[in-house]
Amino acid sequence: MEHLATWTVNRDDGARRAVHFACRCVEVEAPNGRVELVVRGITHDIGPAESVPAAPPPVPVLLAQQVLAAEATPGRWRAIVDLRTMRLLKWLDDPMPGVSWTLDAPHRPAIHRDDLRAAVGLANELGLRGRAEGVVRLRSVDGDWVKVVVSAALMALDQHTTAALVTLTASEGGKVD
Repeated sequence: MEHLATWTVNRDDGARRAVHFACRCVEVEAPNGRVELVVRGITHDIGPAESVPAAPPPVPVLLAQQVLAAEATPGRWRAIVDLRTMRLLKWLDDPMPGVSWTLDAPHRPAIHRDDLRAAVGLANELGLRGRAEGVVRLRSVDGDWVKVVVSAALMALDQHTTAALVTLTASEGGKVD
């Protein structure tokens, strides 16, 4: 679960500041078998909040989320993928049904061994052209393989880090051996 909010806070020096807060909550099984809730978050001072009773919402973040939501298409699933490891960083939409994507799944996420070269080729093409498209097989939740069409666009996460915005679409024929 994720939570985003903007708060007005009074600092120790008495100044009222607008603060953006973001966190992610994840259930993790501890070594003793108990399920614990781990919360990771960050606060960011976004400026003075003297003239408003509550800090203004972070417009660029909200606008980006609205654009992503408006572009959601049934039958297509978008995610951000680390190009160095080929691992999924974040689903932008609900996860693609049937694809194993959590690290604690009975069948760990993977690209089919025979498709790794094609996946690296897609990543290289992204570096050259900024866009790439292909077909790969991903591990399914039941351990089989599901063929998906991958459309990828290069995206900058910050000035030194790039990733891929990947859109997955079910391939004709779907499951394969």
